[in-house]
Amino acid sequence: MLGVLEKVHKKEVSLQQKILLEKDEILYDTKVFENGEKYYSIYELLSWMIITSDNTATNVILKTFGIEYFNHYIKDILNTKSTYLERYMLDRKEKNLNNYTSLEDMFHIFKLLFNKEILTSELCNIAIEILYNQRCQDQIMRYICQPVRYAHKTGSLDYLNHDAGVMYIKGRLFYIGVSIYNCKNKSGNKKLIGKLGKEIYQIIESICK
Repeated sequence: MLGVLEKVHKKEVSLQQKILLEKDEILYDTKVFENGEKYYSIYELLSWMIITSDNTATNVILKTFGIEYFNHYIKDILNTKSTYLERYMLDRKEKNLNNYTSLEDMFHIFKLLFNKEILTSELCNIAIEILYNQRCQDQIMRYICQPVRYAHKTGSLDYLNHDAGVMYIKGRLFYIGVSIYNCKNKSGNKKLIGKLGKEIYQIIESICK
C-alpha cells in the first residue's frame, strides 16, 4: 500500500485510476470479486487488499507495479531488515519461494507512517484510515469488547498467523503486534493471539488510567 502511495506522491498514478481485473486473475478465496472481470480503482484495490486481506487485489497490485519495485521500496525507502517478496499470493508453482516480514519491521513501518515521516501528511492519513477500516477482527481484537480503534493488518500462512498495528487507547497510540508460528494446526492459532491481545489491551488500559 505504501509503495503504491509513493507512486501517487510522485504523480505517476492516481488513486482514482482504473485497473482491469481479468477473469483469470480472480483467486478462489476472494470475498469481494465474485462478479468477474471488471475495472477497479487503485483505491478500491488497496482497500480490499488491506481490510479483507484479499489475495486477488494484492496480486493485481503486484502485477501492475512489479515485485521488483516493491522490494526496492521496502528496502531502500522504508529501510527494513527482513521484509521482502519472492512470489505472488497463493502461487503454488513457486514452492520454494515465499514472502517475509518481522514484527520489528512492522513496528518500524507503522512508526514511519504514524509519525508521517514518509509520503505526505494527506497520503499517510489515507493509509491510516484504510488500516482503521480493517474487517479481519478475529485475532488481537477477537476478545476485546470495548469500541477501541486499531489500525492493523493481519496475515497467515500454513501453521502461522500474525496481527500487528497501532491501537488508540485513552488518547495515546500503542504499537501492538503478535506473531506465532510452528503451530500444531495448519490454520494457525488465532485464539491464542486473541487471548494475548486482550491481556495486552487490559494491561495498557490500566496503566493509562
